[in-house]
Amino acid sequence: MVSDTIIVYLRNAFFPYAKKDSAKSLLNNSGIGAFIFFNVSNSTNYYLQVKHRNSVETWSNTAIPFSGGTLAYDFTTRQTKHSAVIRYR
Repeated sequence: MVSDTIIVYLRNAFFPYAKKDSAKSLLNNSGIGAFIFFNVSNSTNYYLQVKHRNSVETWSNTAIPFSGGTLAYDFTTRQTKHSAVIRYR
């Protein structure tokens, strides 16, 4: 994989799934990125929305909470595995 920048949006877990925060980061050549958010809370569920200039917009399949200021999510278990470690401040 070639390193590239992506944007991750956090969306509320309830309709209309409003954007709560966003962060931009560089994925490394293993497909792993670290993103920092400033407007989120522990134990609150969020959907993850990933946008990249050359791909289809992707959402997490469930809304998931931050725990201890960190949320780790694996978007797939196939060969093209991409992970995100997400933190807030």
